[in-house]
Amino acid sequence: MAGGQQQLYGLFLQDVYTPIPQLEIVGGIRGDYWRAYDAFRRDTPPPAGVPARQTFSDIDRMGASPRLALLYHATPSTDLRASVYQGFRVPTINELYRVFRVRNDVTVANEHLRPERLTGGELGVAQRVGPFEARATAFWNDVRDLVINVTQVNPLPDCPVGTICRQRQNVDLARIRGIETELELRPARDWRIIGSYTYTDTEVIDSPQQRSLEGKRLAQVARHGAALTVRYDNPALFTAAVTARYVGKQFEDDLNTLLLGSYVLVDLFVSRRVTKWAEVFFAVENLLDTTYTTGRTSDGVVSIGAPFLAHGGVRLQF
Repeated sequence: MAGGQQQLYGLFLQDVYTPIPQLEIVGGIRGDYWRAYDAFRRDTPPPAGVPARQTFSDIDRMGASPRLALLYHATPSTDLRASVYQGFRVPTINELYRVFRVRNDVTVANEHLRPERLTGGELGVAQRVGPFEARATAFWNDVRDLVINVTQVNPLPDCPVGTICRQRQNVDLARIRGIETELELRPARDWRIIGSYTYTDTEVIDSPQQRSLEGKRLAQVARHGAALTVRYDNPALFTAAVTARYVGKQFEDDLNTLLLGSYVLVDLFVSRRVTKWAEVFFAVENLLDTTYTTGRTSDGVVSIGAPFLAHGGVRLQF
């Protein structure tokens, strides 16, 4: 058993400046204070070489996350966007203190993890032509001290003999870049057809503690993804949408040896407003009952995603 307490406090400031009617500049900054305390771990019986009871030092961090964004209305039908930003993520209680095991795979916590720090930018354009609207955004993100599960050459005390041992560790630098595209068609007032495609290239750039990771793709991030939605929205009648989603191949592990295959899922959603403050809805996830892989262990155990799932209810708005 392991656990602890975390507190996170933040303050966000933002201002919007419009020097000319066609240009909007948004500047903002968020300051955060994070504290982890009263962390402990108890094992009964403990693994060999691991104390039965452990306490961990309190941790506190402060960070600032600035952002600058520009929106330029180049023509009545063309918008240009650009932004630069920074952000951070602090390690969770699980990542810092808790060990978990799935069959033959053991993942060990790491109390010395540093917060992740992201620096990135985006460039985008939106173009409207009659019933069509096209949007494209290119992005580039560098993440320092990214937390990933790193396969260990020499097993740690928490890993019994014969298991695959991984530990959460910081990677000095990982890069995430790609492009998002979307095309929307409005063939009639109540109808919308939206198609999107995302290409995401991820790579570990610098990992001095584990050089074998350099050049590898990040685990559980698909390079290709796409979606197609057909939506009918008539407040006097009902709202309905059908969405097909494609998720490309990805890797389960840091060494890119456990491949997860691609799949397509279809979802359905229908709703109708019955009063000013109440709406009934019905939804089906994985309409075609597709069997798809969401996880894989080194000894061949495969986890599959949720099967056909239907649910409905009432939404109330006050």
